[in-house]
Amino acid sequence: MSGLRIVRAAQVAAPGSTSMATGPFGSSISSRFFRRSGVPVIRGANLSTDSSVRLSDENLVFLDPSKAAELSRSTVRSGDLIFTCWGTINQIGLIDESAGYNEYVISNKQMKLTPDPSVADSEFLYYYFSAPPMQREILEGSIGSSIPGFNLTRLRSLEIELPPLVEQKRIAEAMNDADAFIRSLERLISKRQAIKEGMGLQLLAGHLRLPGFYGTWPAVELSSVASGSRGSGLSKSAVVRHGSRKCLLYGELFTTYGRTIREVRSRTNAVSGVASSSGQVLLPGSTTTVARDLAVASALMVDDVLIGGDVNVLSPDLRRVDPSWLAHFLTVRRKEEIAAIAQGITIVHLYVKSILRLAIPLPSLAEQQAMSAVLQDADEVLALLYKRLQKARLIKQGMMQELLTGRTRLMSQEVSA
Repeated sequence: MSGLRIVRAAQVAAPGSTSMATGPFGSSISSRFFRRSGVPVIRGANLSTDSSVRLSDENLVFLDPSKAAELSRSTVRSGDLIFTCWGTINQIGLIDESAGYNEYVISNKQMKLTPDPSVADSEFLYYYFSAPPMQREILEGSIGSSIPGFNLTRLRSLEIELPPLVEQKRIAEAMNDADAFIRSLERLISKRQAIKEGMGLQLLAGHLRLPGFYGTWPAVELSSVASGSRGSGLSKSAVVRHGSRKCLLYGELFTTYGRTIREVRSRTNAVSGVASSSGQVLLPGSTTTVARDLAVASALMVDDVLIGGDVNVLSPDLRRVDPSWLAHFLTVRRKEEIAAIAQGITIVHLYVKSILRLAIPLPSLAEQQAMSAVLQDADEVLALLYKRLQKARLIKQGMMQELLTGRTRLMSQEVSA
């Protein structure tokens, strides 16, 4: 296609012997040289496979400036790209104006590329190396057996479809705009999440009362307003894409569902097991992490869902308890109490009989329902924002496929001249 030329990565490097270089030998940058301040060292944890994260300045370690000066061939500055040599070899980094420091030293497990600005735009190259086609090429061409490797010889030989410099800059600008939109959505989600969590804490503790509700909340044992049971069977292998029945596995309570479940995603052809009744509240029965993680309750508002094993099932008296309120309350206000009644070390178990002994304050059903409505509205807003974020990421991925492969060109009078 007009204007595109195939070059190797070595051909876009700036003149000089250190424009493509590996990090220092391990002994010259070992932990004994690390300090609390000075010149920061970039390690694997500071890079990402996510192209919207160019560099993370979290958990940096530092070298004394005199020591860093000894490692000048491994120093990176604005415009430099960083690659991981061993392990997660498709991590790409870029030093740009958002970096917290003017210069860094790469570790012994990284390489650097300083582009020639008269040939290639650093941001264009960053997105090019981060795009799925080049990511696949890096991964498929790895060296080593147990630990994937990516070396300087391989980096130098990688082929790049390079458009004219002006077009490179336009592509980088378009990708930057997509990343900026994604970051704005992520910030908005974080803000909304914090507002929702703060509001939930206040509402569910009774510190914030909705209009029209007054008086104290009597304390009751959960067993006085709910009964308990357990899911049964239904292994992960029983889940099929087009099964005849809806089903729910305990792991999905951690990863898939929020406080209220109105639509069940998994299906099975199993015929036996424990079927749900709308209004039951589910909690996972075990975890391999920490006990606090078991304090995640979901109100299942769907009938006849097969509930897998290791799921605690609470059946509240719907004349006295709103299921969504109870799911929010247990998750937000009884996290520590649930952690305290869990048992085990390697695998932590939570039993329904222990949950039923928990004491809870009991607002009127009308106040519970009002609180649920407010919290569900906040959840729905967050769900919509997450969908927008997912769509924005997909659009960005499509842009990378089109713009960075030359299938779609950003032309202008400048480019075509």
